[in-house]
Amino acid sequence: MEVNFTYIVRIYLSSFLNLVMFKWTNFAKEPQVVISFLNYLHNHKVCPEYEEDMQMALQIAHKAKEELPNCKALAQNAPGKLNKACSLLFGGELYGMLDDPWNGEEM
Repeated sequence: MEVNFTYIVRIYLSSFLNLVMFKWTNFAKEPQVVISFLNYLHNHKVCPEYEEDMQMALQIAHKAKEELPNCKALAQNAPGKLNKACSLLFGGELYGMLDDPWNGEEM
């Protein structure tokens, strides 16, 4: 059975961004949990045959520690008011959201 630490860390941290139930502080702390876990595995020589893969996963987790809070901030602040207005008016994702289906239409 092949273990791919890099793949697991990438998938876990990228899917973590989409979870809304976590507070801001968790977006900075969660990569640190992954870093600590990988360091534990390294220090205790749990999987020496996967050392290179663990180091790559560790680099990704360190990068996510910087980038994950920024991505969450962007996701919460985008789209802006102009983008939402254009979407409502010009057939975007929000088009028709403010229409009144009960106002003059038969069901």
